[in-house]
Amino acid sequence: MLTFEPLGIPELLPALVVGYQLTDEAVLTDVAGAPGWMLRLDQQAGGFAVSHLSVLGAVLRLEANVARGHHDADALVRGLKALGESAEPAAPEQFPALRGFAQTSGKPYDAEALRQLSGHVGAHFDVPPFEWGLEAFVRCVDVEPLVWRGWRVLTCRVADGAKPFPGNAIDDYTFGERRGDLLLADDLIFDEGIAGQLRDIGRAIARHVAGKHSFKPEGLDHLEREPRTFLLWENSD
Repeated sequence: MLTFEPLGIPELLPALVVGYQLTDEAVLTDVAGAPGWMLRLDQQAGGFAVSHLSVLGAVLRLEANVARGHHDADALVRGLKALGESAEPAAPEQFPALRGFAQTSGKPYDAEALRQLSGHVGAHFDVPPFEWGLEAFVRCVDVEPLVWRGWRVLTCRVADGAKPFPGNAIDDYTFGERRGDLLLADDLIFDEGIAGQLRDIGRAIARHVAGKHSFKPEGLDHLEREPRTFLLWENSD
């Protein structure tokens, strides 16, 4: 299983990730037998007051799914890209409706900000409302994962004959230096099989965490429920 640090890799984001947020208790460096679509993203979020949040699951890049959008879905993709550190300095000025969601000080968005962001995103893609989040990392309300049936899923594997990536971890420098060693394609369609595999991995992570304790750690329940959906874009700092 590959782990990406998406900051500085604009090719990956913005994207929906259907899966599980990894708490400190539930951090995994690898999943035995993980399919090529299962990726871990170690996301830098929160604007200038940086937080590091990890999520594991199926990555649905918005750019690869504009055909499922409406009302110029490309505009939303460009707007979210403009908020990131990799964008030109003047880029956020071209998307005033989204400008207030970048260059923040690390605080979670309040209810009104989440409502506004849901409105902006929902005008272009059928994405459930957001219930929590901060800059570059927001979580949707709980929905059945098969709402994403038919969406294109990113797959990634190391090319035959290429050297392994140390720790299976890829940051922006490594990505730039060894892009040719990675085979990325949005060539898989989200379906019942992927949803079932996500449920299995959630339960496997829960067992992994529980096995380290003589009691059930607080906060483990989310790994035993349905996968959640997150929207990630590149942090501004």
